[in-house]
Amino acid sequence: MTPQEVVIDWVANGLVDLKEIQTALAQRQKETVFVTSFKEIEPGMFLYNDGKVSSTYTEGQCSALVLATYPDRETMLMMCLHKALLPFCSQGFDIDTVGLLSGLNATHFIRQMADDVPGASVDAAQYCLDYNDAFVDKLQAFMLTVNELKALEPNLPQIVPALREAGAVGGFWLSTTAQIGQDADTVSANIAVFMPDRIAVQKEYATVPQAVYPVYELKFSKLNLKSK
Repeated sequence: MTPQEVVIDWVANGLVDLKEIQTALAQRQKETVFVTSFKEIEPGMFLYNDGKVSSTYTEGQCSALVLATYPDRETMLMMCLHKALLPFCSQGFDIDTVGLLSGLNATHFIRQMADDVPGASVDAAQYCLDYNDAFVDKLQAFMLTVNELKALEPNLPQIVPALREAGAVGGFWLSTTAQIGQDADTVSANIAVFMPDRIAVQKEYATVPQAVYPVYELKFSKLNLKSK
């Protein structure tokens, strides 16, 4: 007898309940499967609070999303899923970071610029630099530059569904500031919006709160890749 015929015979003789089998199969399909090696990690996967990585999102248990992997450096680019709604800079003063290619450098530069302006605050940058958890130290999280953002476009098919699943939709601040004229009455900064086919960069008033998702690099060695 084939395995299917055995099951049918068991059901016919009342040895097993078909509905119970269907329920058990459905529950098994919902179980979270964690990767067990670096080679299995892909953009769009989630980092769990205990250091495990999975393609399945579980609310309250995931701390970050994998944006990109760099096997040669044994690191990943992560986006923290703990969102804050903050203005780019509360006073709206002009900060030019267009020439800076590194988001970490640009975020630190924004913070340093505020130090030179009495009473100024750069809420988005400060939130990133203050952010820390088991995987990232203070002063190591940052806002992406436009160049760093555009490099992620090949990963959109994996990233966009994962962002939606985690509820991380809409625009979020970048560290590359918008071009601001000296005669401008208002100051704007750039936000990023992940779309299915591209990443859009838009201008928003620097004093209006927008989403802030700290980004950081994570070494493979900090992960927990043991099987369940």
